Amino acid sequence: MANGNFTFVEPLTQTGVSHYPSFWYYFIGLVSWLTHLPVHLVWTILGLAILSAAVLTVGVVATRISKKAWAPILPALALLSGTLAVETTQYWYTPLESHAVLWAPYASIFTLNGEVAGICIAVITLSLLVDALFKQDQLRAHKLSRIEIFIAAVLVGLLANIQTYTFFSIVFVAAIFVTARDLARHPSRARAYVTIAFGAVILLAGKEIAKTLGPLPLIGLLLLSMAPTLFPAAWRAKRIAIPALLIAGIAASPQVIRTAIGLVNEDPFLLYREASSANLGILEPATLAASTVWILLFITVGIGLWRSHQASLSALVIALGLGFMIMPANDLWGFNQEPYRLWIQLAILSSLLLMIPLAHSFSRFMGFTREHKAMFLIALTLALSAWGLGLKDFQGFWNFAEQQGVTDVTDTRAIAIKSLTKTTSGLVLGSQCMDPLVFKLIAQTPVPYFNLGLAWPVEKPNFDTFLDPGTTQPNNPLTLQNAKVQWVVTDSSCATDWQFPNDQRVVKVAETEYLTTISPATLMLWRVNPN
Repeated sequence: MANGNFTFVEPLTQTGVSHYPSFWYYFIGLVSWLTHLPVHLVWTILGLAILSAAVLTVGVVATRISKKAWAPILPALALLSGTLAVETTQYWYTPLESHAVLWAPYASIFTLNGEVAGICIAVITLSLLVDALFKQDQLRAHKLSRIEIFIAAVLVGLLANIQTYTFFSIVFVAAIFVTARDLARHPSRARAYVTIAFGAVILLAGKEIAKTLGPLPLIGLLLLSMAPTLFPAAWRAKRIAIPALLIAGIAASPQVIRTAIGLVNEDPFLLYREASSANLGILEPATLAASTVWILLFITVGIGLWRSHQASLSALVIALGLGFMIMPANDLWGFNQEPYRLWIQLAILSSLLLMIPLAHSFSRFMGFTREHKAMFLIALTLALSAWGLGLKDFQGFWNFAEQQGVTDVTDTRAIAIKSLTKTTSGLVLGSQCMDPLVFKLIAQTPVPYFNLGLAWPVEKPNFDTFLDPGTTQPNNPLTLQNAKVQWVVTDSSCATDWQFPNDQRVVKVAETEYLTTISPATLMLWRVNPN
């Protein structure tokens, strides 16, 4: 995109078709293309901007609701919540039995990638929704509330084009929020029992349903189970609800249409992606320990809202709590889509959004009874103690990040790579000693590499052979030819770099020197002749 390629292709080889929700990355590329700023710089600027917007939105809403000027500090502190990994595993994250891991919000936020952007937009969306409906609870003017709800609708739809799991999470949590709030404002045992019963049936029978319909329709069925409450709620506010639903649908439609076309055409990547998250469950003792800070936070906020009669804030806590329990346990009810990632997402959402009712709890504190004050202070002390212990995780992560260092894309080697590859076209294989993603960032050429869970290139089997771990397949000219690799860059400072037979199938055409910290080294450009 930064080089003017606006097509939906696999981003590394720039071949095939990508059905991945990639709006955020296209937006980064578009800004880079328009401003001529490096992609990595635009990535960082926009990532920090959307993160700041999320924290600021929570802080502003918390201040407006609680009337506490210091409330904006709460979401910033909440992002430092840890999983107590140092206490339990002596490392900064919590490993699970599968390759899944659980880590604190800051470890995900550090990447500033599309998933982080999606989570930030989800936080802004729910904050606006809570603010708008809290005003209605207070019987205030509704003009601003309508604007906030329509903005939230746009953001929900936009999320479908940015990050699939975040979209599922926010839609599910928002549906529970509206359901719980409506039942609080318009009590009905019949609607409550029917809604709970329908939801329980879907969760209990989910695995059997998934065998027939597949896992993805289960989210739709869970939303449908709340229809006995959602439909009456929407009808009561139809002048706002119907336009908001239409706005969200229109905003989501580009990605929905792209995915639908891929599924109708039985795109092999989409079929693989739907069924590729087996054995990533998180229900084990380590998860309970990792969730300690959030469990205590939910308890503290619940006590703080006790007898508050605040429908919107109570509904938010219920929605986040149920979302945190149901979505990360999705392997148990048949959805089976990367439970550990959904745990991390719900941890970030809860860390930030629970600061709104927590701030409100502080504003109510002086009106608590003596017993209520004691319960709240005990819960708050336990939560703060766990949060304090979790700061060791942050220190461990900070040390890890420092050890990894910063990827330099402007050093002498990077300059030499750009010079050597500036006239090439087609796939360029980088040195074995260089990460292909870093090579692509520097050379800005297609590279023969792809992420199995992101998108697939054309003729994927040839790349499967080419990228087979533990082999030296790139040394084989035939493998290079089959994968349509046209150029190779090798580095004399790399002792294990590619070696080619002297049979004219791979021919050296240029070389250039650069300075290492020890001595000069040489980059060589090789042309792969077609078979």
